[in-house]
Amino acid sequence: MTLYLDEAEVKLKPHDVVVQRGTNHAWVNTGTTPALLIAVLIDADVAV
Repeated sequence: MTLYLDEAEVKLKPHDVVVQRGTNHAWVNTGTTPALLIAVLIDADVAV
């Protein structure tokens, strides 16, 4: 998998962990085999 951010591109390997903190992002399977991605979403209080 590749994680695309506004100003970066991160190649992920099996068992990598990403903490995505509300930035613009996209996930793309750039490999030749199917990939399994697990996501856990946690609500957060945000002061405005």
